[in-house]
Amino acid sequence: MIKVLEYSLNNRSFYREFESVFFEMFKEKRRSNRYLGKNFSFCVVELKEKRTLVLFDLDDGSGITPCRPGILDGDCKLDFDKLERLKSDYNITNNNIMIFKAQLNRKECKYYPFKENIYPLGYFSGNYKNLEKTQANANIEKDIDLFWMGTVNLDSTPWNWPENQDIEMWSSGWRIKGFKALENLKKERKDLNIVFGNKKVSQKDYYNLVNRSKICLELPGCGWFTKRFVENILLEKCILSMKQKQELPFALIENVHYHSLGENLDDLEKEIDNLLQDKDLIYSYEKNAKNIKNNYKPENLANYVFKKINKEMIE
Repeated sequence: MIKVLEYSLNNRSFYREFESVFFEMFKEKRRSNRYLGKNFSFCVVELKEKRTLVLFDLDDGSGITPCRPGILDGDCKLDFDKLERLKSDYNITNNNIMIFKAQLNRKECKYYPFKENIYPLGYFSGNYKNLEKTQANANIEKDIDLFWMGTVNLDSTPWNWPENQDIEMWSSGWRIKGFKALENLKKERKDLNIVFGNKKVSQKDYYNLVNRSKICLELPGCGWFTKRFVENILLEKCILSMKQKQELPFALIENVHYHSLGENLDDLEKEIDNLLQDKDLIYSYEKNAKNIKNNYKPENLANYVFKKINKEMIE
């Protein structure tokens, strides 16, 4: 039976539901306050004297930009001195490290320090139990044609963008573009009820707006995949999004589980109109979201991670 010799918790609160389920799977475990860096947590597992260090990278960075040595910044906020001490304490080599990464795009991992034994982790809603209770409500009138709400830093620029790398690969830049596109569209299309904003509302009001919406737009944030996307799947919504390039533990198929805008936002208005003119198409996306929503249950994600670890330990 696998033992957890030591584990820490991540500082991203939306990860808590998964952690509580995952670590309950181990009868023998010891929690510590050892801190490896922002958005990183770990566990050291043992089976028949074989030890493996499992890192959970919940950072939004995919490895597309460099980090400065010794500074917890850039696309990898990991304290490598503390990591080396942890490895030394348990006599673990680099060959015995596994990484589960929230934002994983292997084509964008140029500056990511780990190249082997990386597995997709995906994102979590952070409110799974509340979302289970909320569910999709068929009795709510869908009077909102298009909905998006989130934080936007219109003055943001990437401090550490590499030379000769296309700025179009900067995910936060696409959120700024998307927000400005919504501003223009709302002015020009008085026939559409577009609800969007960058002000915080209560969780109850937010979910009410989601349920009232025919189409939920997804815009990238600091990373390409967001909590909002997961929430919209769990609420069985028709999602309109740029093509998702992140690897996930389960299938997320373009133009099956979400309606794709492709590589940019050029066809935003056109695709909104296409969806609104085809109620059956909207329904098909809602149905397909319902079919995959259980993939994002903390129990199922915990089982996925446990199986990967178990396979590593017995090989």
